[in-house]
Amino acid sequence: MDVDGNGSIDFTEWCAATIDKHKLINDKNLRTAFDLFDKDRGGSISAEEVAQILSRTANKQDSVWQEIIAQVDLNGDGEIDF
Repeated sequence: MDVDGNGSIDFTEWCAATIDKHKLINDKNLRTAFDLFDKDRGGSISAEEVAQILSRTANKQDSVWQEIIAQVDLNGDGEIDF
């Protein structure tokens, strides 16, 4: 449970360890999260859409957003499909 290895369990680590992931990860919740990122409602998420959501708290280069897409882009089209 001590993800950062600092010798103690903080609140975030406790939540991650004790949450029932089967209740949290379901089609309804996944669709809600997907729709949050799919700003243009085109049915896929682009690097630009990821940046629109995540760059509010993290000022990163465009390559970072493209790398995020590449990690889960199974068909290689440069976008994430539901």
